[in-house]
Amino acid sequence: MNSTNFINRTRELAFFEDRYKHKNAQLLIFYGRRRVGKTSLLLQFCKNKQYVYLLADLKPEKEQIRDFSLQIANQFEDAVLKQQPLETADALFAYLERLWKEKRVVVVFDEYPYLCKLNPAFSSILQKHWDSHLSKTHAFLILCGSSIGMMEKETLLEQSPLYGRRTGDWFLTPLRFRDFLCFFPHKKIQEVIELYGLVGGIPEYIIKLDENKTVNQNILSIIKKGSPLYREVEFTLREELMEPHHYFSILKAISFGKNTINEIVLSTGLGKGLVSKYISVLEHLFIVRRIAPITENIEKTRKGAYMISDVFFRFWFRFCFPYRSLLEEGKEELLLKREISPHFSEFMGIIFEQICREVLLLDFDEVGSWWYKENEIDIVARNENELLFGECKWTNQPLDSSAFHKLVVIAEKTALHAKKISYAFFSKSGFTKDALLYAKENPHILLFDLETIRKKIEKK
Repeated sequence: MNSTNFINRTRELAFFEDRYKHKNAQLLIFYGRRRVGKTSLLLQFCKNKQYVYLLADLKPEKEQIRDFSLQIANQFEDAVLKQQPLETADALFAYLERLWKEKRVVVVFDEYPYLCKLNPAFSSILQKHWDSHLSKTHAFLILCGSSIGMMEKETLLEQSPLYGRRTGDWFLTPLRFRDFLCFFPHKKIQEVIELYGLVGGIPEYIIKLDENKTVNQNILSIIKKGSPLYREVEFTLREELMEPHHYFSILKAISFGKNTINEIVLSTGLGKGLVSKYISVLEHLFIVRRIAPITENIEKTRKGAYMISDVFFRFWFRFCFPYRSLLEEGKEELLLKREISPHFSEFMGIIFEQICREVLLLDFDEVGSWWYKENEIDIVARNENELLFGECKWTNQPLDSSAFHKLVVIAEKTALHAKKISYAFFSKSGFTKDALLYAKENPHILLFDLETIRKKIEKK
């Protein structure tokens, strides 16, 4: 699809606007994974403000600084700087000091980790200038980057020269499903949910989708060798990880339902210590998330399980990575027919649960799930005095009232209590007449078909 509209990000923009109103100098850290929309958000913030946007790359440092200074010279019509461009980081910060003494100008260093790769002392040089002069000016400096590990190492961690200097930081997460809906206002809700299951909330991936094509046609566009997203996961992981092959094995195992440490060890053949170490790194990069029953303390329990939190990674490792040989041979249509189509509904069941939890977070403080041995509840939501148990069904059959009675029985096993208890059922294919009648007679039962979900989200 082609969309030039800027969607949501109201909290992020409010954060930057609030910092901009402060009179004192600002050093802000802004980071998040590739393609999540950092640059677009910063340029949106910079509208109607004086600003300089400096995008770093891996050209030699001297050449990079010269390019930066020429860009600044053109933006502020500085003939002297144009004739005598700067060549060192010290000279650049000295110039910015003079600029910031006179006025408030937003300066963005995008892909800041590249500057640190070119010159490992770059953060130390910035720290020196910040402490001695820049912090006493009208400075408004944003350091932005996609390499999560490098950004934290260079700007946030205790060993960083810039540690303690930042006046604010923000990690940008993918858009929610409610935002994803805004990209496809005229498409049927089922198709929108399925498209979300392909790419998640990464804006750059969303605009690669074609709203005039079917879901299957969009799948083929994604997995076809040479397409913009074909190697995106590899590029993202290689940016963060020196030796990613073990991580690939772990992510593949999780995508196929191997969710505990022991299951991952058996699937990958890696030692338990190595698996724990690699998963810790993936958690830190917000690619994998540990979950536990809502009744458990996630920091202490041994009942935890792991899931791939990034939607596109989940799709890619489930349906692309294990079948790369077919894709390399150009047999994406065979893969769609043989592997993706037969298992896509099961895959979408997990995505649907995620969306249903998001819907309930509009009204509840905490939303999770619960399981114990063979018993499992898709959704448990709670406030101080209210408790909700929920079930999600992404099937072609309408849900009947037998599901209601089954959920009530399992819910009693959780030993959770509240003044008000209700039961919610989310169904792709709606409900039988018997279920609709039963729910009408029992107001503590809430029914959500796909259109009800859409209306609930749009109302908020």
